[in-house]
Parts: sequence; structure tokens; C-alpha cells
Amino acid sequence: MSSVKQYMKFVKPYKWKIVATILIGIIKFGIPLLMPLILKYVIDNIINAEGLSSPEKTTNLLWLMGISFVVFLVLRPPVEYIRQYLAQWVGNKILYDIRDRLFDHLQKLSLKYYSKTKTGEIISRVIHDVEQTKTFVMTGLMNVWLDLVTILIAIGIMMTMDVGLTLVAIILFPFYGFSIKYFYGKLRSLPVKDHRLLRGTRTFA
Repeated sequence: MSSVKQYMKFVKPYKWKIVATILIGIIKFGIPLLMPLILKYVIDNIINAEGLSSPEKTTNLLWLMGISFVVFLVLRPPVEYIRQYLAQWVGNKILYDIRDRLFDHLQKLSLKYYSKTKTGEIISRVIHDVEQTKTFVMTGLMNVWLDLVTILIAIGIMMTMDVGLTLVAIILFPFYGFSIKYFYGKLRSLPVKDHRLLRGTRTFA
């Protein structure tokens, strides 16, 4: 727990950029969630609309297609670029701060420490171990909250369309997670019996 608190000291200076990245990510991942609502509008308010003539239906459909084109193909790519840029920037800045602090600490260690510690171990600590913290920033501090909010938005949209089917889907969530964990564990525990298959895989790779 203390190590997490120490690590959060490096994260704290960039907390608002992390929040901005999450908010931009919500916009990016929220755009595809509009698709069911668009299809519902097309079917209920355009195709099955009895008060509209064929030319009016065509006009409304063309307007909707134009707006969808702007949102999905013009607006979404820059939003995704900004999200990725901020996420990578924050992750790399935190890595830089940690390595800078670690380098200063290494300069203060005694010669006795260096005589007893392997050079490769020190290099691994500075490069590889610190690099793993980037995964914590990208996955733990950003993607987890982003995925959670996206799921809540999706559930909200589903509730507006059909409450019964939404409740059935929510009830099935635990079974879905359990099946993934169970079968993934089974696959990882399977022994590799045919080494020729692996050699063939390397050849094709």
C-alpha cells in the first residue's frame, strides 16, 4: 500500500490531464454507442413513419447520413488522436520523473552497493521495472474508469430501448466473465505436444 502511495506522488502533478484524457475517451467511445439510437430513429421515425412521403423520408435519411458521416468519420479520428496523445504524454512524463528520481538515488549509493549488485539488475530496475508503471497509468488510472463509464452509458441507452432485455443482459454478465476466466485458464494449462506445429508457426511468422 505504501508503494502505491509513493507512486501516486508522481501521478498527482498530472491528475488533471488524466481526467481530461478520460473525458475525451468517454466522447470517443460514446460515439459508437449512438449507432443503436440512429438505427432506432431510422426505423421508427423515417421508414415506418406514416405521415411522411417518400421524398420526405429520403430527405430526412440523407440529412441523417450526412450528420453521421461528420460525427463518425470527421469528428471521431481527431478525438481519438488527442486521447492517445494525452495518454502517451502523461505516461511518458511519469516514467521520466520516476527515472530521474531513481537516477539521482543511484548517484548517492555507496561503492559497496555497486560491488555487491549486478549491473544488469540495476539496468533492469531502471528500464524494465519502471516501464511496467506505464501499464498501471494507462490501464489502471485511465482505461478502467473509461470502460466503467462506457458500460454505464451503454446500460443507460439500453434501458431507454428495452428494460427487460437490459436486465437479462446485466444478469448474464457474471456468467460471461466466469466463462472467460475458466476457459482462458484451461487454454493456458494445455501442454504443447506437437513441436512441429510450433516450428511451422515460426516459419509462417
